[in-house]
Amino acid sequence: MTDKSSTTPTDILDATQKLGEQLVSAVKQSQSLALDAARTFTGAWSSVPSSLSESPIAAALPAVPAVTAYGFDLAAELLAAQKDFALTLATTLTPGKTA
Repeated sequence: MTDKSSTTPTDILDATQKLGEQLVSAVKQSQSLALDAARTFTGAWSSVPSSLSESPIAAALPAVPAVTAYGFDLAAELLAAQKDFALTLATTLTPGKTA
């Protein structure tokens, strides 16, 4: 007895894309909630004095947004290199088969 499936590669790619879109949407919603919580927290604590910002060590540190941006730029470069490698490997292991 053979199992004949009517699922095509296109169906799988469409389902994967929809799942990816739902995942990104869920991540964005959770990020929005986290930002709302952070804004509430910083608003509540803005009146608390802090001597940390007056420290010479703190003044010598780079800005947090700049470090964050650099980290994501580096991650994007690493991800692009990994994607190129994975696609090349996949092509090497499946010669003659095209998407």
